[in-house]
Amino acid sequence: MRKAVVLISLMVFGLGLAHGNWDLVTEYNETTSSIDGGKVYFIDPQHGLIVNIWPGGGGSLVFSRDSGKTWSFDMLWNNTRWSRPMERAYDAYPFNKDTIWLTGRNTTSINDRPKGGVIYKTIDGGSTWDIVFSDSLMSAIEKILFTQPSDGYFFGRSSASSNHMCIGKTKDGGVTWTVKEFDSLTFNNAFFINADTGWVAVGSRWSNMQSRFLRTVNGGNSWENIEYNFNTDGPINTFYFTDSKRGWRAGGVIEYTEDGGDTWKHLHGYRLITSPHYRLNVSNIHFINDSTGWFLGIDRDRAGVVHYTTNGGKDWEAVEINRPVSGTYSLANSMSFVGPYGWIVGDRSLVYRTTDYGGLSDYITSVNPQLRQRQNTNASSFNMRISPAKGDVSNITYTLNTESTLSISVYNLKGKKIASQPKRLRTAGEHNFSFKAPKGFYIVEAKVQSKSGENERTFSNRVLVK
Repeated sequence: MRKAVVLISLMVFGLGLAHGNWDLVTEYNETTSSIDGGKVYFIDPQHGLIVNIWPGGGGSLVFSRDSGKTWSFDMLWNNTRWSRPMERAYDAYPFNKDTIWLTGRNTTSINDRPKGGVIYKTIDGGSTWDIVFSDSLMSAIEKILFTQPSDGYFFGRSSASSNHMCIGKTKDGGVTWTVKEFDSLTFNNAFFINADTGWVAVGSRWSNMQSRFLRTVNGGNSWENIEYNFNTDGPINTFYFTDSKRGWRAGGVIEYTEDGGDTWKHLHGYRLITSPHYRLNVSNIHFINDSTGWFLGIDRDRAGVVHYTTNGGKDWEAVEINRPVSGTYSLANSMSFVGPYGWIVGDRSLVYRTTDYGGLSDYITSVNPQLRQRQNTNASSFNMRISPAKGDVSNITYTLNTESTLSISVYNLKGKKIASQPKRLRTAGEHNFSFKAPKGFYIVEAKVQSKSGENERTFSNRVLVK
């Protein structure tokens, strides 16, 4: 098995960004583009990708290497629908800027392209792609995720019946997959908080709207059905958990659970967004910790809006986002965060970026107590890799090219600091830092400063402890 290697990329942004703003980093495009409406994933503050399904068929995969300012097709994907490797892309899962998994479908087998549901993988940032799984009896593979380097899932549907959901599971890093069908269910979304616990939102045979959850607490070995009162509360469009107990789900209302999804209660602020004068459908929800989060939605004018909360969703405030041209296009379709850096993708090639949690850093002090980004060219370079854990101990190996002052902090996805290496002067060369943590994702932040105390750089990235 290959070791999981994570490179920390340099965040270099000027100080001219207004505090609290989501700044438009792309140019408005009057026509539909490959960015519009897509799912956005950033791996580090520089590298990101968008998977977009086009209305009427087809799709695209575009990459950014400059923090979302410009986007481009990569090699094989800069072709027509029928000559590129995959006819229609549905979802992606990036381990890092080089290793990316991509799911989709092919309705034909033109040019030796396999028909049915397919999974591709690249280990060189998209320059070349290899087929790692295909099944002609599946009409599409709609989502893929990994809970650790060896264990992953895909979610799709059978070609024999669109009402048969399929869940594929791998225990060997995607080399082999076992597939289980679920009769009379359709897939909508999935979310795992760790290697054991995850949820899948599904629709019924009579409607593809999300009407119930499936939950696993044993790594997908078995799934428990959690019913949902669709007639009373409407469909579920999106959901998010910060641990195995606390989570939110949203659609026409926003609800909260404290028992892993067994019971849900309306949040007080839900009446604001479902009033007759301000109808809004929530399409995406994301939390940094138990108190601070955002949702994206579509209002009655289909304009697209962003709201935030700092009290766990009890109250929501609108985020002011610059709309470059008036019209009925969405400003906010999907979002992605890497530490304090966030991106929102809308229609008309619009990409917005924040460098301080959208101005909410004061509410997330446990994650980044005093984050400051500074333009500099003289600080030492910093590379890092994380080795597979031995027991519950993981080891970070990092290299400095010059003598530098450095500190390292490790945070879980709830924003709690779980380990740190204090700030002190370190010699050039290779160093090690070990910390205890269960399997899952973490944010590693390193602050590097020249020996003279000037030109501080902050490096941050999501890492996976196996």
